[in-house]
Amino acid sequence: PDAPDDMSLGTWFRNLGIEATHEEGFHQSEPQNYHKELLAASDPPVSFHRFNARLPGSASAEEFHQARRQSWSSWRKNYFK
Repeated sequence: PDAPDDMSLGTWFRNLGIEATHEEGFHQSEPQNYHKELLAASDPPVSFHRFNARLPGSASAEEFHQARRQSWSSWRKNYFK
């Protein structure tokens, strides 16, 4: 499809008569891309959709896994309180 996943899901839900619910705890980007006051005022974070793991294309799956775990560990300490 040419549409982002969330837009496709919204269309499918609407066509099936399923009402989708907005949840402020799901975020589209890394936590450092949001103002801290915005994160503090919204629902508790549930998920951030991107991992700050920018490695070369030659990186192994294990290197990506390790970089994502490090990012998640840092985010958990700083943003999930």
